[in-house]
Order: sequence, then C-alpha cells, then structure tokens
Amino acid sequence: MLGDVRRTDSELQAVQAGLRGRLHVGTTLPSVLVPRAIARVLEGRPDVFAEVHESSHSELLDKLSRCEIDLTVAALTAPVLSSGFACERLFFDNVQIVATHGHPLLQRTRVSLEEVREHAWILPRRSTIMREVFDSAFAAHQLAPPAPQVEANSSMRLQVLIAAGGLLSIFSGSEVNIYRSLGLVESLPMTSEIPFGEFGAIWSADRAGSLINEFLEALRKEARLI
Repeated sequence: MLGDVRRTDSELQAVQAGLRGRLHVGTTLPSVLVPRAIARVLEGRPDVFAEVHESSHSELLDKLSRCEIDLTVAALTAPVLSSGFACERLFFDNVQIVATHGHPLLQRTRVSLEEVREHAWILPRRSTIMREVFDSAFAAHQLAPPAPQVEANSSMRLQVLIAAGGLLSIFSGSEVNIYRSLGLVESLPMTSEIPFGEFGAIWSADRAGSLINEFLEALRKEARLI
C-alpha cells in the first residue's frame, strides 16, 4: 500500500512537470538491451521519464514487491520463476574471461581454465550470481577458482582493469559486446564456455499498464538483435 501511495505521488509530480508517464526499470547487469529498449520507447513517447535502478538481484526483487520499480531485467533463477511475478525469457548469456590489450594470454589460440588460475584477477563479490557461476565452472573441472586481488562491481572492475593492466576479469557476454566495440577489452579464447543462464523481464502482471507493456515490447524487439 505504501508503495502504491509513493507511486501515485510520483505520477502526480510527473503530470505537474509536463510528463505523461514514469517508467522505473531495474537491471542487474550492464547490457545494450535496457538502454536501447528505453531509447525505443522514448522515440515514440518523448514525454516519458525513465529511471534505471542498478542493484543486486535480491534488492531489485524487493523493490519490485514494494512497487518501487515497474519491471526488472535479471537472471531467471528458480526462485524468480516460482516467485509469483510474471516472467519472460529475453536472451541467453554466458560469462566471458577478458583482458586488456597486450595481455599474453590474448596471443594464445586456446586457453584452459587451469592456465588462467596462474594470473592476477579482479572479480565480482562472492555474493553475486556471476561470481557463483564462475566459481562453479572451476569446481566442475575439479579446480579451485582463482583468488582475486580485487573484488568490485562491474563498472569499477572495468576501470581497474584498464588502469592496472595485466589483470584478468569476467563480464557477461552482453557487457563484453559493449566494451569490445569501444576497444576496451578482449575475450580470451577459452577451451570451454561458462554458461551464465537465461535473462528476462520480471514484473507484476496485475500492475502492468500501457507504458510497461510498451517497454516489454521494446525489450522483445531489442532482444532479437542481441
């Protein structure tokens, strides 16, 4: 109820500011999907205000249950699928091991998980889904995962990776597509892929108005281009 009151107040403020709607979107990872979907909506609805909440998986689900966000794009884990929220698969992603230009492993034709353990690392925190997937990939090969020198979120990992040089890190495939196009990182030619899983839209079906439905359609169209 408190969430509904806050959202009603937010909508009234938007009307007073000359806007026709407010869209609150959550996301757990940098990806071209969410910003491109927002841009697609704004092309036809320039009077819409959009706010993006970047947070952990559990925090975004809490925000969704409190009506603080309208929809989140995140991993479709078992708890999510059984949460009672509406879910729709948008794309499948993987975890890629990356380095900046000049790293010796980039010169190799194939690199194994055992070989990357010998290098310095910056990784996500242990509480994140990506870190759990990464560590599990090593466990599946009966290997201990690398011990990182730094643990940080995605944007900070990229900054440290560029500033320090010589480190290895991990990003989702959708992130790597962005960073590679900017000439910031390259993926190592690994001998085995690390599946990340399915990602999709999660929302409350009984609260989905026309703007949320427009955004869902924009997500679907952009997901086909990934």
